[in-house]
Amino acid sequence: MSTILAIETATPHGSVALLYNNKLICELFTDNTQTHAATLLPTIEQLCSITQTDIQSVDGIAVSIGPGAFTGLRVGISTAQGLAQTLKLPIFPIPTLEAFAHSITQTKTPIFITLDARKDEIYGALFRWTDKELVRLIPESALTPEGWSGLLSQTIQKPFTVIGSGYKKYEEFFRETFRERITGISNHNAIPRALNVGLLASGRGKRPEEIKPIYLRYC
Repeated sequence: MSTILAIETATPHGSVALLYNNKLICELFTDNTQTHAATLLPTIEQLCSITQTDIQSVDGIAVSIGPGAFTGLRVGISTAQGLAQTLKLPIFPIPTLEAFAHSITQTKTPIFITLDARKDEIYGALFRWTDKELVRLIPESALTPEGWSGLLSQTIQKPFTVIGSGYKKYEEFFRETFRERITGISNHNAIPRALNVGLLASGRGKRPEEIKPIYLRYC
């Protein structure tokens, strides 16, 4: 039996969640009009208060490690490291796009997960469900929309599903390029969530100093 605190700060729409034996107890979203540095710890405190959970009873911390916004990732990871070090807990580093992909289960088509990387680029990865396992077809990369168009065309010839802020920003381009082959999900709820980060926490975890972000680029 285990209680996991999950942290997602790869985008401006941050969230924290508490899970018990892989079942959600509560999930809260941070105020995206403020920085994660200002909202993350107060939201964790609110989560513990609402669920009447003593932070010292948590068995591990799952944290989203990117790719995503540099500052958000640093805040989330450093917060997880600080809590884990103080409470002597393992950390479960979870790739952001993989966790995001786990929110899309009702499809047999490949899933193109995207985040707006700014500077005319998209963070993305392509996945596919095989039975109950999620398989990477294209690993996490930072490319222009045109770069993704070429790579996707080389990798898959069948219809696929696309989701995330990268798609939302360049929706017209992708629809014109792939036409009927693409099924887009662009609603406001299509964001990475702490719930899915927590659901992927398994194994022994790692020590705080072993956690490294997935940046893909450094400027």
